Amino acid sequence: MSLFSSTISKMNPLTDQSCLPNSFSELVMRINKEMGEEGLDTADVPRIQELLKAYQSNPEEWKQYAMKNEAGGTKYTRNLVDDGNGKFNLMILVWDPNVASPIHDHANSHCLVKVLDGKLTESLYEMPSGEGRRDSKLDMCEKPLPLIKSSEYSVDQVSYMHDKLGLHSISNKTASHSVSLHLYSPPYEYCNTFCPVTSEVRKSTKCTFYSVNGKRNNYMQEIRDKLKNPHSITSPVMTRPNCSGPRKVL
Repeated sequence: MSLFSSTISKMNPLTDQSCLPNSFSELVMRINKEMGEEGLDTADVPRIQELLKAYQSNPEEWKQYAMKNEAGGTKYTRNLVDDGNGKFNLMILVWDPNVASPIHDHANSHCLVKVLDGKLTESLYEMPSGEGRRDSKLDMCEKPLPLIKSSEYSVDQVSYMHDKLGLHSISNKTASHSVSLHLYSPPYEYCNTFCPVTSEVRKSTKCTFYSVNGKRNNYMQEIRDKLKNPHSITSPVMTRPNCSGPRKVL
């Protein structure tokens, strides 16, 4: 265990035990309350971990957010539940069977993951440094990423990740879909992905959402339609989805 992770485990537990969440909507509201005005910092992590653990997953309460991209071409589908007024992103991911995310960092954000349905495996890798980390697609260092450990998580279990702990990849090794709840603070649009064989690093594509607040996100389709018919563009500002969070829908 690293110094950073051991320090996390000794910090303050969740306060106000009488307000533990009895439903998914209460969980989201309580996360907003606990995060305060500044979002998540290291001292807050144990409280938020306990809060996520305290909620017992009930698919009837979160299934409206767990949309699946039926068009295919993706390993998992991101659905934004709450944007935390810019302090955090809370999202539900629906994982296809037998898939894995790229090995990636978190742009110095705190990342907590709770399994809502199925099973997920987290593989933790050392963070490359110095000559081991290259920012050019053509500059291959030919140094494999060292695997630290792999851990399996079942329903209601929670994991925590930060760049100070290394890199990770999450995989669904089962033959069924799995569903997970992810909290990122501060929110980010891009991260870095890493080749396990060479440690080569590349910037990810922009993080987008298939749905927002339980409604299909048609923002990208709107852009495509407007590009096909430029005369329909009456303003340089296009309509973006309402990301005010579940306070309006829960």
